Amino acid sequence: MARFYFIVILIFFTISCGEKLQVGEKPTDIKGWVEYQKKIKDHVSGNNYYAGYQEIELEKLRRNKNLNRFSNLSSDIEFSSSAADKSTFTERGPQNASGRTRAIITDKSDPSGNTYLAASIGGGIWRGVYNTSTLDMVWSNLTPDIENLDFVSIAQSESNPNVIYAGTGEKSLSGDDNGSGIYKSSDGGNSWLNITPKVSGKIDPAFANVYRIIVDPNDFNTIIIATDYKYFCNSYLFKSTDGGANFSLVYSAYESNENSCTAVTQVVYAPSDFSIQYAAMRGGNVIKSTDSGSSWTKTSDFDGFQSGGYYSRNEIAVSSSDPNIIYAGIKSGGSGIPPFMLNVSYDGGLEWHHVEENDKRGNSEYFGDNWIGQQGSYNNFIAINPFNDREVYVGDINIHKFSILEDTTKTSQAITDVYSQINSDGVPKINGYVHPDQHTMTIFSDGVSKFRLIVGNDGGPAISDFSSDPGVLDKSWQATEFMWAWTPSGSSKPPIDAGYRTTQFYHATKIKGKNQYLGGTQDNGTYLTREPNSNGPQEASRVGSGDGFESVTHWEDPLRMMLTCQRNGCAKISYDGGVNGPWSFQYNDSFKQDDSEGNPFYTKLESSKQDADMIYGITNNGVIRSENFGDSWEYIRLGNEYLGGEIEVSEANPRFVYAGSQSSSNRSIHISKDWGKTFEPINQPFTGTSGYVSGIYSHPTEDSTVYLLFSYFERSKVLESKDLGNTWKDLSGYPDNFEVGTSSNGFPNVGVNALVVMPFDPNIIWVGTEIGLVESTDAGNSWSLVDSNLPYVMINDFEIADQGQIVIATYGRGIWTATIPELMDFKPKESNISLRLSKDTISENEDIAFIEYDLSRDVSPYSPLKIVFSLTGTASESDYELSKDTLTVTNSRTENISIKSLQDVVDEGYENLKLRVSYIENGEISGSDELNLVIEDDDNANSPPGVSFSVDKSTIQEDEGSFDINIQLSKTPNQGDVEILFDFDGTASEDDFTVSENPIKISSGTTGKVTITAVQDEIDEPNESILLRVSSISNAGGALGSIGSVTILDDDEPVPLSLERSGDDVNVYPNPFVDHITIELDRSWDGDVELSLYDMFGRVSKTKNIINSSVNFIHRIELSNTNYGLYIIKIKQKEKVLIKKLIREN
Repeated sequence: MARFYFIVILIFFTISCGEKLQVGEKPTDIKGWVEYQKKIKDHVSGNNYYAGYQEIELEKLRRNKNLNRFSNLSSDIEFSSSAADKSTFTERGPQNASGRTRAIITDKSDPSGNTYLAASIGGGIWRGVYNTSTLDMVWSNLTPDIENLDFVSIAQSESNPNVIYAGTGEKSLSGDDNGSGIYKSSDGGNSWLNITPKVSGKIDPAFANVYRIIVDPNDFNTIIIATDYKYFCNSYLFKSTDGGANFSLVYSAYESNENSCTAVTQVVYAPSDFSIQYAAMRGGNVIKSTDSGSSWTKTSDFDGFQSGGYYSRNEIAVSSSDPNIIYAGIKSGGSGIPPFMLNVSYDGGLEWHHVEENDKRGNSEYFGDNWIGQQGSYNNFIAINPFNDREVYVGDINIHKFSILEDTTKTSQAITDVYSQINSDGVPKINGYVHPDQHTMTIFSDGVSKFRLIVGNDGGPAISDFSSDPGVLDKSWQATEFMWAWTPSGSSKPPIDAGYRTTQFYHATKIKGKNQYLGGTQDNGTYLTREPNSNGPQEASRVGSGDGFESVTHWEDPLRMMLTCQRNGCAKISYDGGVNGPWSFQYNDSFKQDDSEGNPFYTKLESSKQDADMIYGITNNGVIRSENFGDSWEYIRLGNEYLGGEIEVSEANPRFVYAGSQSSSNRSIHISKDWGKTFEPINQPFTGTSGYVSGIYSHPTEDSTVYLLFSYFERSKVLESKDLGNTWKDLSGYPDNFEVGTSSNGFPNVGVNALVVMPFDPNIIWVGTEIGLVESTDAGNSWSLVDSNLPYVMINDFEIADQGQIVIATYGRGIWTATIPELMDFKPKESNISLRLSKDTISENEDIAFIEYDLSRDVSPYSPLKIVFSLTGTASESDYELSKDTLTVTNSRTENISIKSLQDVVDEGYENLKLRVSYIENGEISGSDELNLVIEDDDNANSPPGVSFSVDKSTIQEDEGSFDINIQLSKTPNQGDVEILFDFDGTASEDDFTVSENPIKISSGTTGKVTITAVQDEIDEPNESILLRVSSISNAGGALGSIGSVTILDDDEPVPLSLERSGDDVNVYPNPFVDHITIELDRSWDGDVELSLYDMFGRVSKTKNIINSSVNFIHRIELSNTNYGLYIIKIKQKEKVLIKKLIREN
């Protein structure tokens, strides 16, 4: 019903205005991504990546994986087992959405024209097989073993369809990055080989970007390619007549155009005559060959350009029947020049004619040649009706059909109108569901009268109907499922890209408790996957527009989530779990700051699992923060040393927030130590140069550890600080101080974007690179490639989630997860609190004891730690006054709990009060969860004395060392001998010490003493502890329980650590343990069982009572908040005691 009302309101609004309106849709911004990549990868020194480096680095990793990578490492380095080897990598989709596709052709091995080959950006080459009966397309990836590449061209010969050529690199297509040359398959796409010529083992830079490929239809070995190199004005045409074994230079754009920086971006041949070819020049005239591409000449100037005008990218198409008819779609500009032009030549380029809209019969929306839009250098294609040279199709944001009249004017119609144009009647224009930003069109015809239009755009492929006038009628296209510009297709046709999983994600997160994911993509907005029916790739709903960037979900409330798009735009929040798709998300206009603050292209959004209501964002000049999940925002403007780009909240302690993007002489990464309220610069990780970080990541268990990632050529990739950014260490094996060099520990020389440390084992670190996942199992001392079903794809982000998962956002292959068994019990690190009383005995007459505590780390003011106590014991409510039963702790506010004794006239002796933790929130108890208090009665002189204890030493030597337990009575015994029985627990056995007297009797006086003496043995064993407990007291009042511990220091020669008391009726595992142990007890232990864990100093680390039975005999004990080292666990039931030694490893 909500959707119905939305549409009604929208229609009303458009009718009342009587004008065309833009729907709430944000265009994409490819230039922003290009500039971001240049910033993090192109160093100011000019020492930058060479063409094809990804392939070389991937091959090195593959080779090194089979070698002994530990041979040069110190024997003292600790290694853990690989987390990747235990992981299950799962592709999560989206199944029904895809990414940018620069090239798509019909597979010539299928004469029906129902098989397609598509070249994606970052996702490889795919084959799609179309079923004309069901209208389904089944896709399969053909390049699983090739690293992440931008495939932009693909070609095939009719003479041998098994031979396929594919080119890489988007440099002059507004991608501005080098590719890896040209690949060839000789077996129909089952295997591929890089056939680019090599220079000193690297691909020839002249072949870095291969924009277009043409193959002689009669000779699969003859190919012409248009190439370009990123860093210089070098653009060429090369020809091969032996299938790419050798190439000949046939045209140099720089030398042929008076040393001007032009580029050959397209080469085509006349379908009726391969010997006649044309090539489009970025910023230059079309060139022509009449000898199958062996030599080239320039055609005449385009028509319609006045003095001062210019043109950049142009696309060309040649008539199927007449090789002299050629059309050009031109991105133009300059004073008095329209933004785009259509030119035609009827004589092979001797003369060009400007084709304008007919002023009488034409469409007024096309007057002034405004038909390609603002991204014509990025998205631009042209094609000709194979049966009618006077019908032309052009693509920019939308797809248009031009009919050329006899006077060389045209009439025009949009056959897709993607972005929003809504007529005054409130009805969207034609085929608004086809994705915008068109890159390529292929035409398949039956050779008689019917044909199909096949396009590749930012959303993947789309195909028209098969007819004599295809794609013109509304709903005549099959495209992606989701609504673009929120315009439903109104068609029952299945999505054409289902299974073509090539979406480029910047970031992804998980909804807690569900296998459901939210992520932002390049070109395609933000997706929320639907809850799956199986474990395979999931379908998704598009819930945000533009370039979808970072998003957050609420750790405590899975119904709340926030998304964004570029430049801090499109900020929306859902409070219902996105159940109604895009209509569930409400605009949050306060997040975006004034443009003067510099809202960055790459929108960043961070939250905290411990402080789930906190959200942070950035501008170039400051930090945006909310304490209430976006209900209100605060903007913190920072100083001149700050430049926004990244933000990270410490996973271990959310009080620490890092922000910034550049480390240089005048810019610094900043840290906040007060939950983002104030910031200060951290120390520079290097001097003498500068660099932009490609990521800031924190540690899940160490709150002072932070990582800076860099992506520059031959420089440090991962820097680690263990002290909040004061000092830095390189983990990637490169020279210190950001100097140029090679890695000494196997880290690849590629860009890096993401890092995660395993919470269950900090030795294990994963880094997401542009060629896949690398892993260290020794805290960064060495690195190796993760070889799994996860593709060798660019990884943009990691996020630790629940259900044992790490969410992986890839650029080109959608969302993946790694499910790791040891992560199943993951909980964000919380503060440990140990409790004590200010005194354990108070007198009856308004004496007071306070509950005191120690914290393992800071407690957030936004997620306070709360403890509720329950009270038991012999004391009644008339004996004391409790100030409150709930202890609330933050760093800035502490509410004390006091216990005050109350005076009465009843002689009741000494009484005890037990305070036990019944509930804890945002924290965990360390040590005992029970406090014992004695209230001394003073109502009768005949009341028994009180008793207290002290121990004079904390350690003794094994060789007859001794210590005393001193006993102090409040008065002389008045009701008979005071008798005290002690219980000695711990790791020391009864053979390790002697006791002078137990129980001890005090008949007179007010003091007593028990002496414990160590016994020398010849067994080497760890230092052992004696835990001192008062078991019973007669004729006096006092607290029972622990009074301290003493360690016996061993002085014997080593023997194996495994000597310990054990029982066949008990099984404790694993040992060593990481974060928990499991205890299995047989039926002889049925009933109540006491568990006590002691550290090597005899201190109680954890106590727990369990109930054993035939249906409950396996007990999991959480120990994730203990320190690393040796422990003793004591398992006790009445007189039966079992002690085992345990080790916690990191």
